[in-house]
Amino acid sequence: MSRQVIHFYTLCWNDERMLPFFFRHYDELIDHYYIYDNGSTDSSLALLAAHPRTTAQSFVTEDDSFGVTEVRMSDTIWRHSIGRADWVVMTDLDEHLYHPDLRGYLAECSAAGVTVLDSIGYEMIAESFPPPEVRLSEHVRRGVRSLGHDKLCIFDPAAVTATNFRAGRHTALPQGRIVWPTAREIKMLHYKKLGADYLLARHQSLSQGLGSHDVTMGFGRHYLWEAGRTREDFEGHLQYARPVPGLDGDISGALDEDEIERLISRSGLVDEDYYYSHYRDVANAMVDPVRHFCLHGWQEGRRPNAWFDTEWYIAQHDCHENPLLHYLTIGEPAGAAPSPDFDPEQYRQKHGLAGHESPLAHCVSANAIR
Repeated sequence: MSRQVIHFYTLCWNDERMLPFFFRHYDELIDHYYIYDNGSTDSSLALLAAHPRTTAQSFVTEDDSFGVTEVRMSDTIWRHSIGRADWVVMTDLDEHLYHPDLRGYLAECSAAGVTVLDSIGYEMIAESFPPPEVRLSEHVRRGVRSLGHDKLCIFDPAAVTATNFRAGRHTALPQGRIVWPTAREIKMLHYKKLGADYLLARHQSLSQGLGSHDVTMGFGRHYLWEAGRTREDFEGHLQYARPVPGLDGDISGALDEDEIERLISRSGLVDEDYYYSHYRDVANAMVDPVRHFCLHGWQEGRRPNAWFDTEWYIAQHDCHENPLLHYLTIGEPAGAAPSPDFDPEQYRQKHGLAGHESPLAHCVSANAIR
């Protein structure tokens, strides 16, 4: 197969601090960039002009809404690559797609007939803004799983007839010859929380681009938070940030987030009825209980079932990861209890369970909501 051509489409506004990281990350992958600038007043335009494989164009916010303009443009600008590129990449400038061999992986996807790819998202966290000469995926490797960054990011422009992005491009309903891969392999690393000071400054800058319609609809509402709330949000993410699987050599054998969700789902330890009945916000949002527990629930102290005490288990084992994963892979094989009210060995003997059977899983499946 001949070398595939890959084009990149994105928007820019006063991104002088992020552009060097952006080009450093993508230059080995991208054949040509098409970057639409919304009236930058810093050195962004000069940086774009200096890059030999970049076509910079301007755009003006319409209908008093950056969000509406962004979606409208995103649904059309990529059509320029039909017949000229094998793949189109669409992310924000501070969203870095990561795969150990992304170009090779895309060639495999083409051979398999795959036409659209989405990402596994992470909100990346750093205590301070990185040195300008580093590659972010090598320097900032800690993050928090971000469901909002699980989104359409790469597609074959000849196969897609419409992208149908929604506000912020966090969701899309692509049409055409749509073939997804059997499993997601691309991580999306969102680099905005690079120190509280940078985050505050970036929010202040981006808030100036919101139109009245954006404010009414709640687009970019976090840009309007008071400084104290933004710092609190940053500190919360910093507290829960963990090494992202696959970025750090010390965790090369770690499970990625999809694998964790699949393992926990297969275990039967998340009682869907219990979770929905006790956490009405999750039920009302119609979010899958396994996914919610893995992304947010355990960090909020929620229980996956009536017999697993999340906060107690974390305290007992000084656990800094998903405690249900710890229980499945370390705790239960060692005979650890999931709560002070459940004795696994006593339950095993009472019900005559074989050595390979999980007492907790048996209990969850055999009982109604508690």
